[in-house]
Amino acid sequence: VTKGVPFRESQYITGQIVRYAEEQKKVLEELSLDEFKKYCERIEKDVYKVLDYKNAVMRRDTPGGTGFDSVKKQIEKVNKWLRGKKNGGSV
Repeated sequence: VTKGVPFRESQYITGQIVRYAEEQKKVLEELSLDEFKKYCERIEKDVYKVLDYKNAVMRRDTPGGTGFDSVKKQIEKVNKWLRGKKNGGSV
């Protein structure tokens, strides 16, 4: 999608690549750039950054998302709520 491919098409391409990786008994990070390019010529070397778990999580740093800062804020909010409950309040 970040390379200008429509979401629906990107989703299809991703599914095809995942299927191929499973058939090859490889994880996505083990695929060569040429293997990725068989499914979409717009895929470049930066695909490996996208596949990195830490980077994937960080890209979701929106309210309610899985990014580290977002999760930290959610935990703080729940802890505040729990403290209020413990003290007999309704936060």
